Amino acid sequence: MRNFFASLRALPFVFFLLSPIARTETVTITADRDNTIFQNSSGLSNGIGNQLIIGKLGTRIAIADNLKVRRALIFFDIASDANIPAGATINSAIITVRVRRSAPGSGNVPVGLHRVLANWGEGNSQNNIDLIDDGLGAPAQTGDATWTQTFFDTQSWSTPGGDFNPTPSATESIGGTGFRTWNSSNHQDLVSDVRDWFGSPATNFGWLIKLQNETSTQTARQLDSRESTTLSNRPMLTIDFTPESAMPSAVCQATTVNVGATGSATITGTDVDGGSAGTNISLSVSPGSFTCGDIGDNTVTLTVSDDTGNTSSCSTIVSVIDTVAPTISNCPQDGFSVVNDGVGNTAAIAAWLASFAAMDTCGALALSNNYDSSTSVVFDCGNTGSGTVTFTASDNSSNTSACMATLHVIDGSKPDCNSNGFPDDCEIIRGLVSDNNSNNIPDDCEDTITVITLQPRWNLIGVSVTMDSTSRAALNSMTDQTIWSWDARQQVFVPTSTISPGAGYWYFYPSTAQQTVTVTGTSALTQPVPLEKGWNLFAAFSIRQNLPDPKVDGLVWQWGDDAYSIADELRRGNGYWFYSRIPDNDIFSD
Repeated sequence: MRNFFASLRALPFVFFLLSPIARTETVTITADRDNTIFQNSSGLSNGIGNQLIIGKLGTRIAIADNLKVRRALIFFDIASDANIPAGATINSAIITVRVRRSAPGSGNVPVGLHRVLANWGEGNSQNNIDLIDDGLGAPAQTGDATWTQTFFDTQSWSTPGGDFNPTPSATESIGGTGFRTWNSSNHQDLVSDVRDWFGSPATNFGWLIKLQNETSTQTARQLDSRESTTLSNRPMLTIDFTPESAMPSAVCQATTVNVGATGSATITGTDVDGGSAGTNISLSVSPGSFTCGDIGDNTVTLTVSDDTGNTSSCSTIVSVIDTVAPTISNCPQDGFSVVNDGVGNTAAIAAWLASFAAMDTCGALALSNNYDSSTSVVFDCGNTGSGTVTFTASDNSSNTSACMATLHVIDGSKPDCNSNGFPDDCEIIRGLVSDNNSNNIPDDCEDTITVITLQPRWNLIGVSVTMDSTSRAALNSMTDQTIWSWDARQQVFVPTSTISPGAGYWYFYPSTAQQTVTVTGTSALTQPVPLEKGWNLFAAFSIRQNLPDPKVDGLVWQWGDDAYSIADELRRGNGYWFYSRIPDNDIFSD
């Protein structure tokens, strides 16, 4: 039976801190074969007996063979059973046997291990005995070693009694009972044998165990053989070895890190490892930290270390980049207006432009805008007008962020009937409003138009005119969903395709940008608005600052930017909610 146990030999912690660790391992194997040979007998052996006999028996029984010498053979298959990796260094070896009995009164006698020089066998001969003077052996079987033969009965020893090195590899005094050892710490030839056999398994024929004085009688020792039913009693070879430490191999790969988010970045050896190899390796990289000042290609060194102190290094490139755009901290006021001062409003516009601000984790920024007072960006209506200015922030890595704001230059001395900051004649010239009767007054200042501002998605709208067919068709074509009106009597929404003056409607505008729509028709300013008790959805005919208190319960609500808010005034084109406390069928006139 073959068996082995491996374990790591622990090293002191202080040694671990001060110097590289050479990993040592220990393996224990049991004998692969063993036998006893009997002097002057070509036909006796004990191949699978449960004991090995060495020395001479006593004279209590008048048998001539009792006075003959017994020797034991033992073989450990180091190549197959020990599983020691190639290239390892054998440090030490210990042979352990268990002495079952010793001849009475024989004390301790030197017993040596002699290196066997020829191969030998273990057959099926068996003589299991318990009495020290009964070790007579058994008839040899095919393949058994005997005193004269290596393999019964086909091959012979060159010298009867075995071919072995007459100088023992190890000698220890053995007597009594219990476990006994031969340790290479005291016998260097013992570990030399193991080293030789580890390197050249074909030369391993094991050891011959014999008394160093084989003339005295009643010196026999009975040892447990490998057939012992107790595993721990079987002969064992313990080998301490150090595996070969292969040099680690460093393999690099390039990588990229981004410092834009925080202004710094770190890497580990794993980030630049391209498949480094070795035993129990650790990785380190230098440098491993980068900032905005390192943007570009940086050479780093990867070092691979194993647990025995061997190292290998390689170099690669770490590309440090910044892909994070600057953050705009202040976009100039949208809709900023200045009254034309006749000299370009230089100070006011310069201050407005200079209010643009941005920040970036990697520092320096270039701030710019496309404002030019000599172009159509601004001032495209004589000395007044408006334009959208684009403000841009760029960092050193060409990342950009931009925002837009509108600048208005107005003439405060000219009429502005709709109070939107632009002179009426300028709006008519620019086509922002209609002047159908060419009286230089925007039609939204008259009674026949309603200007509706449509925000993306849902809007509450209303008209102050009875729309003509063109306007009605145009308004209906600009939505892709149902227009909803409010049945105040039933207090429910109902779908509709007709938008009438004085009523409010839910209207969906499927776009991402605001759109101004002008609808035309006949004036409906004198048309009364019927009220029902409860919630009413209505449209304004003209600008009003408040509503008659007896008819309104609470506040007037408007819709904008996808949310309700309290209305502080009513404007044409919008729809409004309010709750009426008056009896049904009352009249509300704008």
